[in-house]
Amino acid sequence: MANNSTQKKTENQSSPRTRQEAKQNRKVVNERVGRNWMTTGILSISFKLIIVVVLLVVVAITGSMVGYSIIGNGKPLAVFNPSTWQHVFDIMNGK
Repeated sequence: MANNSTQKKTENQSSPRTRQEAKQNRKVVNERVGRNWMTTGILSISFKLIIVVVLLVVVAITGSMVGYSIIGNGKPLAVFNPSTWQHVFDIMNGK
């Protein structure tokens, strides 16, 4: 006697045949859970985007402080002085 577990699984699951049936199934599941799928997804994506942007800014500031203090032999907080950046832009522009 062969055990056909895959055949039993497909027989027990009823997959929707049309898009309307699939949409209705999603609507029923969302009502059971008590939340709207779309608004939760949009909020989480925007929250993730904000976190990524904040982390990028933190990493850029930290990297410039480490680079200026270790490679450039300067004080780490001197990276926030406008005169430091003016000097960097003068070097880049060939002045």
